[in-house]
Formats: sequence, structure tokens, C-alpha cells
Amino acid sequence: MKCKMVAVVFLVWFFGVGSVYGEELKVMFTNVKPNKGYLMVSLVDGEKSWKRVMGGKSGGKGVVALRVKVGGEKRQEVVIGGLSLEGLREGKYGVIAYQDVDGDEKLKQGLFGIPQEPVGVSNDTVTLGPPKFEDARIRLKEGEGGIEVVLR
Repeated sequence: MKCKMVAVVFLVWFFGVGSVYGEELKVMFTNVKPNKGYLMVSLVDGEKSWKRVMGGKSGGKGVVALRVKVGGEKRQEVVIGGLSLEGLREGKYGVIAYQDVDGDEKLKQGLFGIPQEPVGVSNDTVTLGPPKFEDARIRLKEGEGGIEVVLR
């Protein structure tokens, strides 16, 4: 049986121009270490927000951050938006996530900043350095809204 964790985020910030569709983004995380810590998930709306999150700064305009308790399965779904007052706007987003195995709310890093906890990025972007927004960018369209993020 799949462990389904639903996180409802009330989006009260406004960014960009466009209509509100009340969309949701379903993110299926795979390679999750069962029953260990939290999934720390950031949904960003552009290059500037992406660079801020990749630089270790959380929150701010254009960023939705979630902390979701990990269940007992290797696959875990997180829903962003949908039931919120505003939902998500149609547009381009990127997802950055890591599994905070020890629960300290910090990404454990080793020599040269190499992550020591499982990390995943939208579009399964794998690079030798920090991934770029352009590579991890996904497009949320009305009626569509599911992606998979592999933790490595």
C-alpha cells in the first residue's frame, strides 16, 4: 500500500502575472528511506528563487517550502496547492528536495559541499555541481500536474 502524505499549502503570496488556476502539483518521491526524518521540499517559480534556495536560503517570494514526515514506504507522494485558497498558477517551476534523515532541518554536507543525505531535483537533473533552474524546470498546465523526483 502506498503511503500518501498530503500537504496543503495556503499560498498567500502573489508572484508574476497570470490567472490563478487552483492547480495542484503532485510530486512522487522515490528512493525514500522509510521512517527516517522528513522530506524538505521547495517549489520555486524562477531562476532568482532557484538560486536563493540553492544558496541555502529558504522561504521568500516565489518559494513554497514544505516539511513532510516520512512514512513507511520507499515511495511517498506530496501534494502542493490544490486545496489552498489560491492554488498554483499555471507556469514554470522547479522542485528541490532532500530527505532530512536526522531531523535537524539542515542538509548534511561533506567535503566540497557534497550532500550526505538523499537529494532530488525535478526532471531527475543530475550534475556534478548545483543544478540549474533551466535543467530542472517543469511547466504546470491546467489539468496536468504530476512529476516524479528521485532521491539520490
